[in-house]
Amino acid sequence: MMELLAKKFDMCRSRGDTIVALAILISSFYFLYLTFQLPIPKQGSTLDVGPRAFPMILLMGMIVLSAVIIVQNIKAKRICELTETPHPRNFWIGVAFLFLYAYLLDIVGFVVLTPIATYLFMYAIGVRSKKILIGGTLILWLVLTVTFPMLMEVQLPRGVWIFREISYFFY
Repeated sequence: MMELLAKKFDMCRSRGDTIVALAILISSFYFLYLTFQLPIPKQGSTLDVGPRAFPMILLMGMIVLSAVIIVQNIKAKRICELTETPHPRNFWIGVAFLFLYAYLLDIVGFVVLTPIATYLFMYAIGVRSKKILIGGTLILWLVLTVTFPMLMEVQLPRGVWIFREISYFFY
């Protein structure tokens, strides 16, 4: 099956893909180990998944997918030469956004900062459609706001001053 896809789409694997997948695999196992040290929810509630359910699901998915990439790369007949990234500036903009987001999260809070950061990040990486920018931002924000604080009862940063009061309006 992969050979057919490789011929059709002229896919090839690079050594960099394997190295990144291996790094993700190793770090995922480490963080999965740390996740098992998080507290277990109180007995009697079958619906309360607790603070370790989502990280465990996410990390197990990362382990499986990175292992698949490694196996596919080992089986690949053709290895690509590393090429220069067409727009390396976008990568560094993304990294800067993540650091800025992490810094501002405790100050501004999740409810206010996440839609602004999502919109700006999507715009910075090249999304120009207003429907996708606004719709994608709102859908992501609603899913995250409903999933974490309401369904999983995970406390998200509320921010300080007026931002804290705004977050109380939503959950």
